Amino acid sequence: MKITSCTLVISFLFYQGCYDTTTLTRQEFVVEGGQIDISVLTNEGKRYEFEEGKYQIVNDSLSGVGIQKFRSPLSDRRFTGTISLANITLIETKELNPAKSVLLAGGIGLAVAGIIALTNGGGESSPPPPPTNSGGTKMSCPFIYTFDGSKYHLESETFAGAVLKGLERPAYDVLHHLKPVNGTCRLNLVNARQETEYVNELKLIAVDHPTGTIIIPDGRGMMHTIRPPVFPTNCADYNGRSMLKEVAAKDNWYWETDLNASGWTDSSNTREGLILEFAGQHQSKTMKLVVSGKNTDLGYFALAAIFQLKGDQKLAWQTQLETNPAECAKFRRWLMREGMLHVSLWQNGKWMEKTALMDVGPGVRKDQVAVLDVSETTGSTIRIKLESTIGLWRVDQVYADYSPDTSVRTSELSPKRAINEHGQDVANLLAASDEKYYTTVSDQFADIVFDEAPRLPGTLRTYVAKTRGFYYQWLESKGRANEPTVRRILDEPGFGTRMLMPQWLKQRAQYQSVSDAH
Repeated sequence: MKITSCTLVISFLFYQGCYDTTTLTRQEFVVEGGQIDISVLTNEGKRYEFEEGKYQIVNDSLSGVGIQKFRSPLSDRRFTGTISLANITLIETKELNPAKSVLLAGGIGLAVAGIIALTNGGGESSPPPPPTNSGGTKMSCPFIYTFDGSKYHLESETFAGAVLKGLERPAYDVLHHLKPVNGTCRLNLVNARQETEYVNELKLIAVDHPTGTIIIPDGRGMMHTIRPPVFPTNCADYNGRSMLKEVAAKDNWYWETDLNASGWTDSSNTREGLILEFAGQHQSKTMKLVVSGKNTDLGYFALAAIFQLKGDQKLAWQTQLETNPAECAKFRRWLMREGMLHVSLWQNGKWMEKTALMDVGPGVRKDQVAVLDVSETTGSTIRIKLESTIGLWRVDQVYADYSPDTSVRTSELSPKRAINEHGQDVANLLAASDEKYYTTVSDQFADIVFDEAPRLPGTLRTYVAKTRGFYYQWLESKGRANEPTVRRILDEPGFGTRMLMPQWLKQRAQYQSVSDAH
């Protein structure tokens, strides 16, 4: 295990993504006198670039003439003005050798001196997250964009919910828009939010499957073939209202909790869901239930709120979550209980929970499959219950498939190259799940190219992104910790929902998701 210890010097702290490290005190930075190219990231996620000789530091502010950077399709803009050092999260030098990066803590309560994993040295340890004042800004997870030959499409918020090293997990996402161009496939991996992201692996799986089928991977990476769907005959919410039209097609007409209705403060009303009925096929012992949907921003809000309740003990708690298996297990149980979409089957006169679907983030609708053993159900109808915390899930379509999985051929491809924003190739960091992390902060990205795999004649081709990783959100946390409330949220089902919902109803307008990718 190769690690380096970073020291807090006045208001600067190096972050994990640097290659060569050089500690700069405030005085040393001022002494530079504007003689190096720099890229600046503010607390609001805005990025500016300044050339040497075109900026200066005066009275704890950086002033000069530069460029404000935007991602496509927006164009960069000329910037002339002043930025307070207290409002700067990150300064990177343009003269990377291969990199010289520092995190600024002035005015944002930065109080971390952590163990940093070297991304180019195979480090196995990961640092605590860099806390900043993020206000009401929504957090996220790595975004995957695919190129169809003419433009990029947002297709995945991968390994959503993996907000700690102890929650690192794989994810498998169908890439609906990806098309090979001149023998190569191109992806863009983007850190689009105020967080530090650690990607352990990113591969492209080419799946050749029979015509007349589609591919949906499960959480373990098994590729399931789905034939023409069997749609529900009935669907109702917990109040008995028909929701059949809402779940009949992928049409962006979602079922979700009506939070304007009364009754959610009652302990019995912190859960909501759908009861679906399907015509059974008695010759089949297995049902593949397909649920297409996404999350609301309530999950991000709840995570921010629970860390804010930790106050000035937030970093200590994050360290405990990373080092104490029992504490991490309790946090994981809370995430599963309150965050996942639980799937139950009506058997022997009662509901039997069979599995739960992972959260997928609010930006991109995703198809998930749950394989259910229906051999013990009786009668001509199979009843399914989908249940979650109120206001957390949006369901667009639900259907079933009773056919057995058919044989497919998969080709797992490693990146040919992965060029980051500095022109460096980080493909070796993405090639395998080996604790060598490709690490980014807000607005950093990699343009990733794969060679196209030979296609099996007479089949259809579907591409799936295979990723593994985790991320740390930059969350504001001040004052004394409210330990009793945090304990109740983690231990008492529904308590967090009842406590946080009034705040969410007032603040949800500040949380705006990106639009559907497909």
